Amino acid sequence: MAYSPEKGFQGHWDFYAEQLSLYVLAAGSPTHPIDVYDGFTRHKASYKNCEPFIHSWFGSLFTYQFSHAWVDFRGLVDRDGVDWFNNSVVASQASRQFAIDLSEKFKGVGEESWGFTASDSPAGYNGLLGSPPSGYDNAAHQADGTVPPAGALGSVVFTPEESIEALKYFLTVPDLSGEYGLKDAFNLNADWVGPDYIGIDKGITLLMAANYRDETVWNMFMKVPYVKKGLEALQFKNK
Repeated sequence: MAYSPEKGFQGHWDFYAEQLSLYVLAAGSPTHPIDVYDGFTRHKASYKNCEPFIHSWFGSLFTYQFSHAWVDFRGLVDRDGVDWFNNSVVASQASRQFAIDLSEKFKGVGEESWGFTASDSPAGYNGLLGSPPSGYDNAAHQADGTVPPAGALGSVVFTPEESIEALKYFLTVPDLSGEYGLKDAFNLNADWVGPDYIGIDKGITLLMAANYRDETVWNMFMKVPYVKKGLEALQFKNK
């Protein structure tokens, strides 16, 4: 994930997360194609009544969104029969259910205010914010009542009705809307609204909004020859 002359290579993706599109691009490379698609752990678990799904380590909702902003996985299954789009649908539903279950513990968290994902928080930026399942024992995620609008809004293609209801709620939170739309996060338990707009969270919100509206990003990205070649090389097929 990173390299510097002082420390060499650092970090790696050994679990399912936001890197899914990289395998498609690597397999579709016109010069150095590689198939490393089987190189990450696919750990399946469930939360409450949601069906089991392949989850990320921290359960942070962005991990189920980022690759899907570009690659249109709808109606596709991989060579092992995995439907990654539906996987993100279930992950979004589980995240919302977790917020509902925390509604008595945290103010401003519930069925219309959900989507725990990496974001600013009262204690600073926190990449561990997420929901179960997480890790191997559901202990890897953190939840402190901080709600980033990008969590629910980045899932608008997966849970359109629930995400739009969340948007309506976010627009009622005092001081959450500003010059560039919704700010990064809020925590009513801590009487805190983040002052910043963070680009990586704004990005997934806008990309997914464009796909929900008219599939703009999907339509352009899926025309790229290397994307088509990568999906074919990895043996993705229509359901």
